[in-house]
Amino acid sequence: MKLEKLRILVVDDHADTQKTMCLMLRQLGVEKILTANDGQEALDIIDGEGTEGIHVVLCDWNMPNVSGIEFLRQVRSIDHALPFVMVTARGDANSVEEARDAKVTGYILKPFTLGELKKKMEMLVETAVGKG
Repeated sequence: MKLEKLRILVVDDHADTQKTMCLMLRQLGVEKILTANDGQEALDIIDGEGTEGIHVVLCDWNMPNVSGIEFLRQVRSIDHALPFVMVTARGDANSVEEARDAKVTGYILKPFTLGELKKKMEMLVETAVGKG
């Protein structure tokens, strides 16, 4: 599957960060982007859309209502295979381990570059997303 074909859910409570991620994804050719301001909004989207309509989740960790890690755990209870990338400033070993234990697919530390995002997205397309 090519990046252009992906449908990505971007979850971040900071409007500027959310906007920047969407701009970067568009620069990579992604056209179908859904956004949510926290884990609860993201859960509402998944409840309405189902996980089969979403190819990748890019999610912040620290958010009100439902945090990124709690959202990840809830997603995993529904879909074990949905590629889920934690996009966070939390680079400490405990956070990385907690995300790994919750079955995160990938981890991007903020701030990140377009090149880093592109590399992560291409890796997901080759491995986790499959060849659809």
